[in-house]
Amino acid sequence: MLLSLAAFLFVRPIAPAEVEGMGIELRGEFMTVAYGGHKTPKVMFPLPRDYRGQVPLRFDLKVKPASALVSGRVVEGECGDRVAELLLKPMKDGAKVNVAWRSLVFADSGERERMKLP
Repeated sequence: MLLSLAAFLFVRPIAPAEVEGMGIELRGEFMTVAYGGHKTPKVMFPLPRDYRGQVPLRFDLKVKPASALVSGRVVEGECGDRVAELLLKPMKDGAKVNVAWRSLVFADSGERERMKLP
């Protein structure tokens, strides 16, 4: 069994000079811990998608230690949602892997008020 714990979420508005709207940087990190040993641990993470006036521009995932990552792929669900699927090396009981993510999203001018950002 794997247990993933959220460590933090960071939101930072980035105001472009010549565009009506803004960029928003979202970052977070979580730790995956193995209990009872795990032969083929898999971590799935939802990818951002278009929503109202928000359009994802970039998405990055980093695994630490990097040697823990065997492979990664994007899986699309029936309703169009996409999920990053990370396959990790076998983990001993209590072993930990950190996964950090970063997303850059463009939001139109109306999103600032709807999202209650400064």
